[in-house]
Amino acid sequence: MPQARSLTVKMRIRVYAGERMLGPGKMELVAHIDATGSLAAAAKKMRMSYMRAWTLVQNLNSDPSRPVIEMSRGGVGGGAAKVTDFGKRVLALYQRMERESTKAAAPYRRKLAKLLQ
Repeated sequence: MPQARSLTVKMRIRVYAGERMLGPGKMELVAHIDATGSLAAAAKKMRMSYMRAWTLVQNLNSDPSRPVIEMSRGGVGGGAAKVTDFGKRVLALYQRMERESTKAAAPYRRKLAKLLQ
């Protein structure tokens, strides 16, 4: 008789705010850009094409008066990407919301996992 596998139920938080949509992928990209200072390096860490990462940044920067990422074009030394102060606040609040939501939903996730197993 096959042994029952433990089922894990995961949550993914998405925030829709006007033209911007914030989700786990974009927020991970922002965190990697903050850590590396480079869109190319952040995309590589995520195994994502540079063009896909650039498109996500353009979406995050849909309000030009409050960009999340500031980009500078490459030259001899290459370009750079910097998370703005606004972007750092967005990232911190998103990460906190994700942690708190996951914590609050833990008992329901366990019950749902048992039900679906």
